Amino acid sequence: AIDDRALDRPRERGMRVKGGTGGGASLHGPSLPTPYQRWEAKQNLDHLKTKIKKVNASVDNKGTTPPKHLVVNAKKAQLEEDRLLEIESRNKLLLHHLHKIAERKGVEGYEKSPKKKSLLRGQAPDKPNTKSLNAIKRREETLRIERENALILKRIQSQNHKQSEFSVARMEKEWKETLEHRKYASQWVKPPE
Repeated sequence: AIDDRALDRPRERGMRVKGGTGGGASLHGPSLPTPYQRWEAKQNLDHLKTKIKKVNASVDNKGTTPPKHLVVNAKKAQLEEDRLLEIESRNKLLLHHLHKIAERKGVEGYEKSPKKKSLLRGQAPDKPNTKSLNAIKRREETLRIERENALILKRIQSQNHKQSEFSVARMEKEWKETLEHRKYASQWVKPPE
């Protein structure tokens, strides 16, 4: 690395430098650099620093980019999705059990319907309610899809009454004209100059 201390070093003995005494070796030892010599040394140092900053690496040390199938870990994503589905199903089951507990007679004496009795320890409910917690969401999604399908059907039916923009007869006529133009263009000979 180049440092600024190089500016203050005296020139070696016997070196010819612009602005110097013009002689070779000095009998009195190394001479002190003149202001011009210091300025020139500073200019050279600045020039070297800018050249070093502009140098590009000749060795590619960035490494290779890993293939896409190795970056995206599909198995890990699948396991994560399975884990989330398992958690969701357990949450649904837990919510169902909490709902059943809330419906039966509690400690406070609250009773929603007099027909139901509270369960004894170790006793399971008779018939679990198999309603899905996503039933409302699925119903909304089905209705949305039906509305979109109805709009698409209406658009298709309204277009059946319109005249088509494409005419086979017109396209065949244009193709025949194109073939004639090609024939005339291939027969045309450039007149001599």
